[in-house]
Amino acid sequence: MFVTSLSGKRLNRFMMASVLASKEIGYEFHLACNTNNSNKFLYAKDCRKHGVILHHIDFNRNPINFANIKAFFQLIQLLREKFDIIHTNTPIGGLLGRIVSIGFKIKVIYTAHGFHFYKGSPLFNWLFFYPVEFLLSFFTDVLITINNEDFETSKRLKAKSNYYVPGVGYEISSIARNNNKDSISKKVRLISVGELNSNKNHEIVIKAISNFNNVEYYICGEGDKRSKLEKLIKLLGLTKVIKLLGYRTDVKDLLNKSHIFVFPSIREGLPISIMEAMDAGLPCVVSNIRGNRDLIDSNGGFLFNDVDGLFFGLKKLINDSNLRSKMGSYNKERLKHFSIEKVIRFHVDLYKSLGGYNEKIVG
Repeated sequence: MFVTSLSGKRLNRFMMASVLASKEIGYEFHLACNTNNSNKFLYAKDCRKHGVILHHIDFNRNPINFANIKAFFQLIQLLREKFDIIHTNTPIGGLLGRIVSIGFKIKVIYTAHGFHFYKGSPLFNWLFFYPVEFLLSFFTDVLITINNEDFETSKRLKAKSNYYVPGVGYEISSIARNNNKDSISKKVRLISVGELNSNKNHEIVIKAISNFNNVEYYICGEGDKRSKLEKLIKLLGLTKVIKLLGYRTDVKDLLNKSHIFVFPSIREGLPISIMEAMDAGLPCVVSNIRGNRDLIDSNGGFLFNDVDGLFFGLKKLINDSNLRSKMGSYNKERLKHFSIEKVIRFHVDLYKSLGGYNEKIVG
């Protein structure tokens, strides 16, 4: 049973490696999540295609929402079907899934997609979230982390086994990168992808853009900071330079028409947005945080700690098309390390070992 809080519109990359791994070895795959926001027709179609048995659970992202009490008892009822393995994900799914499993004879996996406690996080996160995770780790057979910083932190916890896995698996495009991007526009086009919220930190890039000529900057995403960002853009006189594109379904096409990817987030696990930019053959200027560091090194872009570092990285790439091309090609090749094929192979070995097969797990 694969447990995650929210379903998404349809089966997606978040659970797909686990779905495909289970399918390959002939395990029955159950998915427990809140399906209220799913496209019911497409979700049912996806489940039929991959043999997924779907269970609606009333999870709520807010840990103190009363809906999670109902979800707790729904999980207990579901586990009475005698599952062999429960693979929990997300903070709420990981919390309730592991608590419920205590009363059952079942192997427990938890994939942490980014601990709330990390280097530079608020003291409250270490005082509250770390003790919770430490306690739950006693009831965890396998703890999976998707970036190197979290993997080192996981060694302090008490799970029976710890593994690093390079993300949830990215399906790399077979389309060749566009080597003629410089002919698409006379201006150097920068692009960011992410919700318009405080964590994504778009303000720092908007302010930096005001120092450059001959650029245009697109931001894909929607969120509660839109009004504030619009005012900042207007205040700096950048309405013709910066465009807030809102939620887009054509992100890959927009990336392929851009020259530089910028990602200034404050906290991440292992960002899919950066992987998409790497897949498009883009050099990247990203904040120096966990997850970002796993994806981008000095051969593929620039990591920045402050506005000066951001300005330096942008300036180097804006002024040097050859450097952009070189770094973009490197990122396209480096992305193979995070391919879905690698993640599927890991889960095949893991599920086999927990299901009774005597095989070595390659993490």
